[in-house]
Amino acid sequence: MTPSEGEGANYKREMITVRRDSGPTVNALTYRVKNPKPDLKTSLEYVGYIVEGLRERGVREDYIEHVKKLAQANNPAIATQVHEL
Repeated sequence: MTPSEGEGANYKREMITVRRDSGPTVNALTYRVKNPKPDLKTSLEYVGYIVEGLRERGVREDYIEHVKKLAQANNPAIATQVHEL
């Protein structure tokens, strides 16, 4: 996370437990927004970084499509461009 994204001020690091496709659970580091604001919209640039990172890590395409749909629902103005990622 870059300083401009506000780690420490806007986001907090948090360990979560996730289940792998193969079954076992593992710990993962994530960032959670401290003060959610309902009117914030996801940018196309940010979605692009997320999708690229997921693909680099070999995440299943059906999950990537799920993430893209969440972004499209949050910001319909970028729906076409997100679909093309």
